[in-house]
Amino acid sequence: MIGSHLRIHLYDDKLKLYAGLEKVAELPRLYAKGGQRERCVDYRHLIDSLARKPQAFRCSQLRDDLLPGSDYQTIWAYADHHLESKKACKYIVGILQLAVNEDCESALGRLVCQRIAKQQLPSLDSCREHFSHSPSQYPVTQTQQHNMNDYDVCIPSNRQEVTHG
Repeated sequence: MIGSHLRIHLYDDKLKLYAGLEKVAELPRLYAKGGQRERCVDYRHLIDSLARKPQAFRCSQLRDDLLPGSDYQTIWAYADHHLESKKACKYIVGILQLAVNEDCESALGRLVCQRIAKQQLPSLDSCREHFSHSPSQYPVTQTQQHNMNDYDVCIPSNRQEVTHG
């Protein structure tokens, strides 16, 4: 949406963003408490940029806001403690990207946290394999095409007298 003009409708509890007549986003409206700034960051909007430069995650001012919940905070803390710096950033960004691409944020977070509870951090590849919806995972079914000549009976000039008896 860079360079686009957005119109924002403000409500007590939400913001609705429009580009022209099309609603492009709806965000919760946050109110600052005690002089602190509040912000609403959706990692889905930034994940493609982060995937190109995953090391930017570590020093990002938005880092904690990018993590979508406690499961992902746990994953980041574990990866950051048990992996070298570059690998930890690549891991969490890869997990977030998989969550977006396969629409499996909750399930993926639970799976990784369950493994972390057993002191096992699943690899990105095993997570991709588990959640990937690639066509190769679907079974090949055998079908037989019916005879197209059977439809000729539906054409008025080819109708045959059908006798019931």
